[in-house]
Amino acid sequence: MKKSVFSLCILFIFLGAIFIFANQSYANKTLENDTSKILKNIKDKTYPKYKIGTYKISSDQIDIEIIGDLEYYYLVKDEVKNLVKDVIKSTELKNYSININQSKTSRKINKEDKRELDLLGDLYTNLSKFLSETYPNQIEQININNTTQKLSVKLVTLNNKTSANIGEEIENGIYEFLKTYSNELVNEKSIDIYVGDKKGRKIN
Repeated sequence: MKKSVFSLCILFIFLGAIFIFANQSYANKTLENDTSKILKNIKDKTYPKYKIGTYKISSDQIDIEIIGDLEYYYLVKDEVKNLVKDVIKSTELKNYSININQSKTSRKINKEDKRELDLLGDLYTNLSKFLSETYPNQIEQININNTTQKLSVKLVTLNNKTSANIGEEIENGIYEFLKTYSNELVNEKSIDIYVGDKKGRKIN
């Protein structure tokens, strides 16, 4: 009898250990997925407005490296830190420390680089304002990519429908906005616009 009771206790302990391990594994996986989403949101909020070298999230802190000389670093570090704070304030990472450092391999930003940064930042700010006012509560993400020959604008909307109507409407709206917008990046290059639904599927 004592042997049976002992065996039963061992079984309960074993099953309990399995249950705890399974729950811990699930919790770790959930946190890992949430952290990936948060990191993506941070990147979306800081690019292309700022020159960021690396993003890293560890067990209790977030590290971001800014590419540029000391003047540029001190110019933007507080803005970047405030954006990160805004992203994590309602997440599991809200108590994480935020470290904004200058990249160790940073090169000095020359006048052309600085000019491009200013133009991209100005375009991003004004386009974001236009879209939020013209299509309120419809735009989730805006990415602007500048290459030698082309300026690409990619949007992710909150629209779940695959209908192309809203995508084409937003695309035409952006073209009309750019016609009245004076900016070297816009005036000197071809423009490529991609509008996606909530799942990233092209709808324009």
